[in-house]
Amino acid sequence: MAKIQIVGNAAILTSAIKAEDIRLAAKYRPESLVLTKKDGNETVPFFAIGMTDGTGKINNVGVSFDGVSRDGNGYATLTIGFRSDATGGELKEEVADKFGIAITNLNLIEEALPAVIEEIAARKAAVVSAIEVE
Repeated sequence: MAKIQIVGNAAILTSAIKAEDIRLAAKYRPESLVLTKKDGNETVPFFAIGMTDGTGKINNVGVSFDGVSRDGNGYATLTIGFRSDATGGELKEEVADKFGIAITNLNLIEEALPAVIEEIAARKAAVVSAIEVE
């Protein structure tokens, strides 16, 4: 589950997924980073996550992570400028109101992604084992 830490005028969103795993999924199974819904006969995307080399962003349609945690684990992070006069529980409520939909959807993707990463690793290992170098 993603976590948010408030430090001064910044909110730091840390994913439960490593940045390298998001990049791996984007390369081999990009659809695993997208939530979709049925609209009549069409399936339409409504939320997605990814990594960016530029400035990241969070809103109701997605999260674009722009950093990696400094704890050595490499979790995807996003630092968001956030100004508020609220403190304690009021500040938590304000953050939940502002980012709650995005965090809820991010958590859905995070729940499913480990199985996707395992599948990618297994398929890649099978391909590698079929390659002969002489």
